[in-house]
Amino acid sequence: MIVALIVWISTLRSRAFMYSTILMLLYWKVVKKHERFRLSIGNIFATLIVLCFFAADQFETYFSNTATARSNFLRYGIYTLQRYFPLGSGFATYGTDSAVKYYSKLYVEYGFMYVYGLNPSNPMFAHDTYWPAIMAQFGLVGLIAMIVLIWKLCMDMMQRTNGDRYSHWIILFVCITQVTSSIATATFFHFVTASLFFIVPLAFPNEEEEDNNENTYFENNS
Repeated sequence: MIVALIVWISTLRSRAFMYSTILMLLYWKVVKKHERFRLSIGNIFATLIVLCFFAADQFETYFSNTATARSNFLRYGIYTLQRYFPLGSGFATYGTDSAVKYYSKLYVEYGFMYVYGLNPSNPMFAHDTYWPAIMAQFGLVGLIAMIVLIWKLCMDMMQRTNGDRYSHWIILFVCITQVTSSIATATFFHFVTASLFFIVPLAFPNEEEEDNNENTYFENNS
């Protein structure tokens, strides 16, 4: 694990530093100290502190600068949510591959052809968003539905760890990294995420050994 973290950190990306720190903190808390990790205000606050410490410069670069693709996606995503309240603008209209492939009328209206990386001839950043695409295309109803679905997915995976602290540690890390990554990238649209969730079940303990599992300190954790 240490060698893997060294390789990860050597990329010098802020995300690598942030996730490596979270991984080690969770290992210390869940595996070593045998403590439950509840979705409490304190744990959420601690995660946000780590996130802000390592990613503050990235948020300023990509979201504060109105010339960037992510900033425009977020600003007009919120605007489209309000404009087409509550069901959104519909499929293939915003933030997806089809929206740029057939160049959405909303993109033309919002002037995205003048934003670097969103031009139809060079759409390198046109797929680099998730929540703005959800809120724009599916409105408030779709946004709430996706939040509930992802919450249910994470809770289901956590329950399937059956109290095993190593499984709990791995699944908890997967949930935190995927949700936080979706803030800045199109995580849940990406093929890498699909591949990840194909192998996630390997982290679940054998169901036949559930009754003999001695690590039951998570059994009441939902």
